[in-house]
Amino acid sequence: MLLYYSSINQTETRAESMRDDALQKILQLTTAVAKGDRQSVQDLLQLTATPGIPAVVAELAEQISSIVVQKEAREFRLEMMIEDLLQAKDQIEEAHRDCLTGLPTRATFFKTLDTICAETEAKQTCLGLLFIDLDRFKQVNDTMGHDAGDALLKNVARRICATLGETDTAARLGGDEFTVILPNLNSPQQAKDLADTILAELKRPFSLPQGQAKIGASIGISLYPAEADRPVTLVKNADIAMYRAKELGRNCCQLYADLGTLL
Repeated sequence: MLLYYSSINQTETRAESMRDDALQKILQLTTAVAKGDRQSVQDLLQLTATPGIPAVVAELAEQISSIVVQKEAREFRLEMMIEDLLQAKDQIEEAHRDCLTGLPTRATFFKTLDTICAETEAKQTCLGLLFIDLDRFKQVNDTMGHDAGDALLKNVARRICATLGETDTAARLGGDEFTVILPNLNSPQQAKDLADTILAELKRPFSLPQGQAKIGASIGISLYPAEADRPVTLVKNADIAMYRAKELGRNCCQLYADLGTLL
C-alpha cells in the first residue's frame, strides 16, 4: 500500500512539474506572441492542451494568439493594398512616360504645356520652348541598326536632361524629336544659351554597344506669349524655327523672332 501511494505521489509530482514547466513556457511564449512572434503561436496553442493547465490560462493564451493572427492578417491585407496602390501608380506613370527614354510622352507634353502657359499668363512672365530634332539619326539607324538607334535616343535624353534647371521640362514627341519647356525666362538669350549648351552636348560622340556614333541637332526657339497666343501656335512656331535651322546648315539653333530678318 505504501509503495502504491508513493507511486501516486511521484506521478502527481511529475504532473505538477510538467504543468509548472508548461505554465512557465506558456508565459514566455505568450509574451513572445504578444510582441508579434508569429512562429510561437503554434507552440503556444499546443502547450495550452497540457493536462492540468487552468482553463483561464489556456483561454487567454488562445485569445492572444487569435489577436496576433488577426493583426497579422490585417497587416498583410494592408501591405497588399499598398502594393496594389504602388502598382497602379507605376502604371499611371508609365502611361505618361516614354517607354524608351523615360521622358514625358507627346500627350503629357501638351497637357503640361497648357498648364504652364496658363501659369505664365497669370504671372505675366515669359515662357520659352525649344524644339529639338536630331541630325543624322536616320544614318545611325540604317548603318548600325535599330538597337543602336534606341541606345542613342536614351543617351540623348540623358544629355538633354543634364543641362536643364529644376523648373525646366523635357519631353520626347516621338522619333528623334524632343522638346524643352523653359518657364520664367528673363530674356530670349537665356533660351538661346541653353540651346547652345544642348547642341554642344549632342555634338560630342556617343559610345554605344554597337560602336561610336556622331550626330548633331537643329533647335527652334519660340516664346510665349510674345510670339504665340496659344500653346499649339507656340509649338508650331518652334517647329518652323527648327526647320529653318536645318536649312541654315544644321547643328545650330534658330529663334522664331529672327526669322523675318533671314527671309
